[in-house]
Amino acid sequence: MDWILYVFLSSAIDGTSHILINSFGIHCYLSINVQCFHDLVLRTLMSVILWFMDGNLKTLLILSVVMLTLSSSKLLQLMAPGLEVQSMFGAKGSSPLNERIISTISRNSLAAHPWHDLEIGAGAPAIFNCVVEIGKGSKVKYELDKKTGMIMVDRILYSSVVYPHNYGFIPRTLCEDNDPMDVLVLMQEPVVSGCFLRAKAIGIMPMIDQGENDNKIIAVCADDPEYRHYNDISELPPHRLAEIKSFFEDYKKNENKTVEVGEFLSAQGARNAIQRSMDLYGQYVVESLRK
Repeated sequence: MDWILYVFLSSAIDGTSHILINSFGIHCYLSINVQCFHDLVLRTLMSVILWFMDGNLKTLLILSVVMLTLSSSKLLQLMAPGLEVQSMFGAKGSSPLNERIISTISRNSLAAHPWHDLEIGAGAPAIFNCVVEIGKGSKVKYELDKKTGMIMVDRILYSSVVYPHNYGFIPRTLCEDNDPMDVLVLMQEPVVSGCFLRAKAIGIMPMIDQGENDNKIIAVCADDPEYRHYNDISELPPHRLAEIKSFFEDYKKNENKTVEVGEFLSAQGARNAIQRSMDLYGQYVVESLRK
């Protein structure tokens, strides 16, 4: 984690006046990467600062020279790799604010893509990670934006229905519709869009949306004490299954779109479907690398 050490030095002379380092034009800050900067060097630097700050003009001027010397990136690179010093005034023509923003950006600060960068989990296809796009009880159709990896608002449902359970996708899977495998996760509480959790496959709901296969994995949260004991969809109350089926049959009716929902299949069928989607994703990655 990056943190900024601002150096604003002032000293009193004879208790009657104050000298601000800003008046000498020495106004700089140190951007310190804790992972790269050795503790010994940091303690030494702080000791030097405290030793010089004794209210004496002479030592204050000496400290000013020291700080100017430290502004040489070449010297600091010799002291500790990863320690960066930038002028608070920035480069010619750039604003201090821009310099501060740029200084917080590291090579490791790129956002991860939830579809490709999140691991599916060692227990897949039985127990796997899944990213929640839509929380239980929501009428907002959130969806993964494939290009950016962010969760976007696709639409508000046209029908007077809400999602009966948390809904999302399984990372590093690929289906016939060129999307990751969809999953409906049964658990006690709604969760925020964009988070991921561990789920256990207990069944699959065959579905055809606009003439294309769009099957849904039915799963339970593997870390919810009320649901984690379910191992197969046949163990769920029949009314719960009827609610799930009814939702997907009706949620696109007011959009004049046709959705056909088949009979629920077992946990083994769900695991087979997940495994096929994992294999298809692997083939996609290999073909992409060849290009």
